[in-house]
Amino acid sequence: MKSPAGAPAACLPASGEFTLVAELADVPASGDVTLAGESSSDGGERWGLAVVGDGEERRLVFELRVSADPSLAEEVENNFKKERFFTTARDVADAKDGLFRVSAPLRLIGGGSHTVTVRMAPPAWEMDLFVDGVLLDVEWPLGAIVGSGKPRISDPAVKALNVEAGAATDQTIIARSGGKEAVSRRAVEIFGPDNSSPPYFRPRGFNTHAGDAAPLFDGDRWHLFYLKDRSHWQRRWGWGGLTYGHISSVDLVHWVEHPDAAKPGPDEGAVWTGSFSKLGGEYVGLQWNLKLAPTVRKGKTSVGVTITRSQDGIHFEGGTPLGGVAGGDPDIFEMEGSGYGLLTRGSRDKQRQIFFYTSTDLRNWREEKSPFAFAPTNCDCPHYFQFQGGHYFFSSRTARKAESLRGPWQDIPHSSLGVPKTAPYKHGRRLIAGMVGDGGWGGDSVIHELLKMPDGTLGEKFVPEMTPLRGEILNLQAAPLIGSSEAGDRSVVVKSSGDFAAAVIDGVPTLARICLTARPSAGCKTFGLVCRGTGDYTGGTGLVFQPAEKTASFCRVAGPGKHVIAPGMGSVTHVDQPAALDIILGPEGLIDIQLNGQQCLVKRGTKDPSHNRLFLFSEGGNVAFDLIEIRKWEASTTVE
Repeated sequence: MKSPAGAPAACLPASGEFTLVAELADVPASGDVTLAGESSSDGGERWGLAVVGDGEERRLVFELRVSADPSLAEEVENNFKKERFFTTARDVADAKDGLFRVSAPLRLIGGGSHTVTVRMAPPAWEMDLFVDGVLLDVEWPLGAIVGSGKPRISDPAVKALNVEAGAATDQTIIARSGGKEAVSRRAVEIFGPDNSSPPYFRPRGFNTHAGDAAPLFDGDRWHLFYLKDRSHWQRRWGWGGLTYGHISSVDLVHWVEHPDAAKPGPDEGAVWTGSFSKLGGEYVGLQWNLKLAPTVRKGKTSVGVTITRSQDGIHFEGGTPLGGVAGGDPDIFEMEGSGYGLLTRGSRDKQRQIFFYTSTDLRNWREEKSPFAFAPTNCDCPHYFQFQGGHYFFSSRTARKAESLRGPWQDIPHSSLGVPKTAPYKHGRRLIAGMVGDGGWGGDSVIHELLKMPDGTLGEKFVPEMTPLRGEILNLQAAPLIGSSEAGDRSVVVKSSGDFAAAVIDGVPTLARICLTARPSAGCKTFGLVCRGTGDYTGGTGLVFQPAEKTASFCRVAGPGKHVIAPGMGSVTHVDQPAALDIILGPEGLIDIQLNGQQCLVKRGTKDPSHNRLFLFSEGGNVAFDLIEIRKWEASTTVE
């Protein structure tokens, strides 16, 4: 079809660096619509902007076709066959076709006219999709943009189209979209209120997640570096395209979002787990970068530890390989006395293990006998630190303590946070950060304060600066649900001589703060509560206490009295009675429970706002639930 009169030429520059701006009018409510495209000399389309799908699945999509090394497609197919990473059949098909795409649901964008901007920026070749100045999606194309043909505009919904050589700045894109205030308003319209701020944080967006954490304290500012994910690892044909996002605060209340601290290079699939520290007068970040097939086949290593450096802790440069270091998932720390230590995990002689290196200058590293020979088969993401005279080791699935770096090491309970890492704070305090997944890899970063228990094990509590008790107590009363119970003022006694019994409190807000104390009678078999419950005890996420075993565990509710405790659901031991519970029902279904001010369990429940019942239950004995306080949860921290 012919282009509208006066439409500018629209060919993507062969260099790969470009900014495409399209002004769109209303598009039809159904049916595929090709808004614009560029044909190539081989008869295919080099790029296209379209609206596809129907109903809730209707999306604005920009697709880019590249010329990539064939071995990349072979490697993607091998990843899929071997179930490596999170590679899908669609990744395989896209790799064979050389296709990359960014997209956004049309239901978020809304009707009316829009300014659509697509930007491709070196050196990592990040492709960004903006609508009305709001960043909606990101991809990391591999390969070269080749060929250019005649542009075509096939729908009157495109009022104007322009492609510029060079990548526009964020400031330029915002200015073209009406300025900062207008773009901020559109962000609220598209994403809704921003409920994501510490202690529960994920980068803003409809498909964004926070992964492994790498905290750092520089003596003044506490930094949270985290693996930033889009669409649960579904970028760069299944290699992830992960970057290191970064926020920081001087008081744990007012947070600032900074530029990404590390990004994958043009020959890398993603930035993986690492660590950040301030050592030797400078900030250093170590990451594990995944090299791609063509690089590997030219004789270079498939994975490697790289180091980035910064003078201000905000702007990091480098990404240079760390010579003489094998393995990945690096964790760097300052040694007692002098020098620096470095842990990596890898394989040698077909056995997974932790490697240990030392250095005096952060540039030359010498391998030494590892103090962590005990590490299990799954020793991903190692982390070593000292806290109040004790030495501690974490990995993704284990925790240990010792009196010195060289051991001997003893198992201790592992945090319920995924891939936890720690960093000191002021006045001898230490904070712990980790991930809670959300339907796939990546979810939210959660921050707690670390405690050292009398026996040398570690506990956790809410960070007081981030979780002050605020708001009025809601007037919500308990009522009998199953069996017998007696309700009083901010209290209820659930009575059970043997059979299961439960009371219910209706109308609990989706975001809530719940405080109560549970006092079981002697001989009680089990007791606890269920958050975000539904029906007559037909669903929800429960916390089950087993007094005889002195344990508390998360469970899934399968029916009245049916509590399914599955591996990995999270549990704590040495539970004292009575049990003082402080519960935050946080954003995106998060349930964070502090027990007796010294132990925390966190997981994700349903996000359905209609699941607004709190169940209190007992079996084999009476339980008094008193001092019940329910408030709306409102974040007290900000991220700018």
